[in-house]
Amino acid sequence: MANDRGTCDELKIYVGNYSKEFTPKCPTCQYADPITVTPDLMGQFFTSTRSQEEADALAKAYIDRMGQAFVNKNYDDTCHTKTEQPVWETIETVCKDCISQLHQRNTNTCYTDPDNQERYIAGGNNTCFWFGTASKAFTRQCADGGVGSSVTVTHNDVTDPSPSSDGKFKSCVSQADANAKALAAVNSQGQAVANSKGTCTWTGSYTGQVRKNNCADGGVGDMVSVSSSKLPGHPYTSTVSLADANKKAENAVRGSDGQAYANKNGGCTWTYVASRDFYRNNCAGSGVGQRITVTSTQVNGGTPITSKVSLA
Repeated sequence: MANDRGTCDELKIYVGNYSKEFTPKCPTCQYADPITVTPDLMGQFFTSTRSQEEADALAKAYIDRMGQAFVNKNYDDTCHTKTEQPVWETIETVCKDCISQLHQRNTNTCYTDPDNQERYIAGGNNTCFWFGTASKAFTRQCADGGVGSSVTVTHNDVTDPSPSSDGKFKSCVSQADANAKALAAVNSQGQAVANSKGTCTWTGSYTGQVRKNNCADGGVGDMVSVSSSKLPGHPYTSTVSLADANKKAENAVRGSDGQAYANKNGGCTWTYVASRDFYRNNCAGSGVGQRITVTSTQVNGGTPITSKVSLA
């Protein structure tokens, strides 16, 4: 009766579909490309008579659970060695060759080149070079007793025996080392610089005889020894030569200052000259004495009568 009265429904079967990528597990420093795992690849077949979603869920659950082990077992021969590059890590900032550099070390253990595990590259902000400064006072050397001026010689006035392209007295050690280089150059070259830039000063001297010339009443002035050191213009100096300084001193002695000194310090001499006529009065018999003019010099034994006080 069932066969006669019943109906037949079509049985529908849903086949699960799902895929997922798994990468085979490889030895250290080897790599494999991902494998897309499906039920077919694994030789599995997942079905459901209820729904497509149920079939897909069955496939997904199985592949999620077994997929990694499947590719590890069946695709281990796909592992290959990749061309590695170093991975650099900075371990310190240092000065090297006068440049701030980063000292780096490779952290990629799969990169095994023994000659390229460390490197130095420009970087960081370390101060790695210095330029020296120095100054020192020198006295110019002068001939003939001249007095030299003081000259301050600095690092700018001298040359660096080992100059660098970017400046003088460069040191990659320290500022003190750079300054020491500059000072050494100043010490060795400074005197020559001072002799070139400095001046010499000579002080002249002269002593001469000058006659006092301001005596009254015809008095004769004394000859006075006048030294340039006694005159108001002393010292008489020159930056040209000692001879030039001496000439200035001589001109002062022979000029108005020397004459003023002689007039102030010299004396005057007055000479008294008198005469009178006399007649000889001691002639014998009836002789008549002659007239004779007698001078004061004659009666003073031939020596003129003089005074240092006045003519009177």
